[in-house]
Amino acid sequence: MTNYAVGDNDGEVLVGDTLYLGTAAIDLKTNQILWRGTPANTRTLSGGFVYDHGLIFMGLEDIDLGTNEMAALDAATGAVIWTTPDPSVINQTPVVVDGSVVYADHDGTTYALSEANGKQMWADTAVAGGNGEPPSVEHNVAYQVSGSHVTAINAATGKVKWTTPLISGQSDFDLAFADGLLYVGGDTVDAATGEVISASPGPSPVGLAVVKGVLYAAYANARGFAAFSVVR
Repeated sequence: MTNYAVGDNDGEVLVGDTLYLGTAAIDLKTNQILWRGTPANTRTLSGGFVYDHGLIFMGLEDIDLGTNEMAALDAATGAVIWTTPDPSVINQTPVVVDGSVVYADHDGTTYALSEANGKQMWADTAVAGGNGEPPSVEHNVAYQVSGSHVTAINAATGKVKWTTPLISGQSDFDLAFADGLLYVGGDTVDAATGEVISASPGPSPVGLAVVKGVLYAAYANARGFAAFSVVR
């Protein structure tokens, strides 16, 4: 069974009675700040973050030094457990899959780091730039959307399974998975082969979720919401 943890690109994750705001943790029972601040005063959170097994994983950027890194912090104290340098900005929310921290940086390289020590497990340049949304991981395959393409990568080895251009155009937003299908923007893609099964014209949704056989889509610019059956 795949162990999978996904974070929040909007800047908050609730675990029990503790609210994590990326660079701070608040006890909601007492309203006390448990810790706050990044590992150094000049470092800032460059993307979203994820909680898993008592650790917080986040991309950090030091604007003064021009450096970037993925960091693991102790969720209880905020202390740094490890950091791993990255040559580019990490503006994507990482995910944790079976002990690996997976993310894509701005230059387009997807990395998997050891959750325990930050050691690089694999790297792949198939993705042309990581957006802010985390990859979706199903059955040990990471599905990464970037620009007008979606790529499937074996999360254990980093091997690319397939890359598919999106018919409905650019989609730097969310994707959803259900019953072997990927819903990416206005496209429906076979998750096993990458074949585009259908494409809907019009604006791409900025948020997607599948609940009990229904695909819910949220659109920007006050276009509202829509719901579709996902029966194959």
